[in-house]
Amino acid sequence: MVRKRPWKKGTKMKNNQKNIPDGWQAIKLSSIFEFKNGLNKEKTFFGHGTPIINYMDINRGGGLYEDNIHGRVDVNKSELDRFNVKKGDVFFTRTSETLEEIGFSAVALDDFQDTVFSGFVLRARPKGQLLIPNFAQYCFKAQTARKEIMEKSSYTTRALTSGTLLNHVNIALPPSPEQNRIVAVLEAWDRAIEKLKKKIEIKKQVKKGLMQELLTGKTRLPGFQGDWHTVELQDICSINMGQSPPSAAYNENGDGLPLIQGNNDIKERKTVVRIWTNQITKTGDKGDIVMTVRAPVGWIGVATEKVCLGRGICSIKSKNSDPSFVLKLLESYESRWKSLEQGSTFSAVNSSDIKSLSLFVPKSRDEQGEIANILVMVDSEIGLLNKERIILQNQKKYLLNNLITGAIRTPETLKVN
Repeated sequence: MVRKRPWKKGTKMKNNQKNIPDGWQAIKLSSIFEFKNGLNKEKTFFGHGTPIINYMDINRGGGLYEDNIHGRVDVNKSELDRFNVKKGDVFFTRTSETLEEIGFSAVALDDFQDTVFSGFVLRARPKGQLLIPNFAQYCFKAQTARKEIMEKSSYTTRALTSGTLLNHVNIALPPSPEQNRIVAVLEAWDRAIEKLKKKIEIKKQVKKGLMQELLTGKTRLPGFQGDWHTVELQDICSINMGQSPPSAAYNENGDGLPLIQGNNDIKERKTVVRIWTNQITKTGDKGDIVMTVRAPVGWIGVATEKVCLGRGICSIKSKNSDPSFVLKLLESYESRWKSLEQGSTFSAVNSSDIKSLSLFVPKSRDEQGEIANILVMVDSEIGLLNKERIILQNQKKYLLNNLITGAIRTPETLKVN
């Protein structure tokens, strides 16, 4: 889905904020905010006490709402008065592992009652009405603002920022009517993205229901009446356990084969390349099923090329069953492996565990194929929706970075709710 573009080109603004559109202000955050460090408390709770905005609340981004604040803390009246939260307050994370993650922001968009904020975040309270709250939630996510925040922050063993440092961050601030128009455009994209996310979630639930019915034999497809039987995985597949090569053989220049070691090397059911090895131990062929054998156990993907199998991975190749059916069947077993992992000692499985995995399958390979086809078709629908979502997210990112700087201008005729 490609959305109509209700904007026009504007004057492109340089990162130094000197070249800004007519009617906009180049302004330091010290002119519009009063910064305050948060409340330092050793213990936070869930379920009782005063709500407290914490690092993770900010890290999720977007707006902050009363019913989305889950942390609780015991405070006295003095602390509640000093560290209170009001609608329009902007919060920044104070510390992170890297500069790229410092100063993430979120905006209080509710009329908060009896809520405080923690010492891991900074409160930026607006001094006046120059900055519209809904505009603020987008403003500090734009590339130019993120760059300014990172440049003004410090780094020793961790990245750190403070009100003193953020006071010197520069932004380009449009007049209120244009702030509202920018918000209207970006919110339209947010709504479209959220709508797609809901569609994807519904499709995933449909797939889950189909797997529960079709992969257990509870529901039979028309035209199939043959028996199902219980087999072990080794009866229908060959299993190849991985073996890690020496770390000295690892490289990042493509020498040898891609090394697949665990779930970080599997994205969206496909292997991804992070590192290579030129000392080959065990291998998996293109199209083989790959499964993690160390926590998290049972994570399933497909090799997109010939790979070297590290110790945390095994490959599975169908011998006499439909490969797509086996893939979907093993996907359905992921949750069972996870349930075993709830125990503190369960962190890996061995060759015997995998080979002896008990499966209930139709004897007819044709029935296996038809079941797999239905589930693959749902996967394809989910994949198309995800591609559409990524397109919209990229469009929004482009708009965000250009609308916030004035490189793209919104027309004055744009209607704002």
